[in-house]
Amino acid sequence: MKDFASLFKEHQQFFNSGSTQDVAFRVSQLKKLRDAIRTHEQQIVEALYADLRKSEFEAYGSEIGQVYKE
Repeated sequence: MKDFASLFKEHQQFFNSGSTQDVAFRVSQLKKLRDAIRTHEQQIVEALYADLRKSEFEAYGSEIGQVYKE
């Protein structure tokens, strides 16, 4: 496992390469995020309840659904 400093440097170099500015790359990353949220939606709901006492309805309406919408 890489230490934080080397991992940060690797990410910084990737960002500085300009690859993150490509629209296709950004759309691809957003789709991956959407898919990850869908895969772990129930775990997110449970975490929001445990941390903030949000009901499933509130968690979806104020957190999860907003991400999907945007």
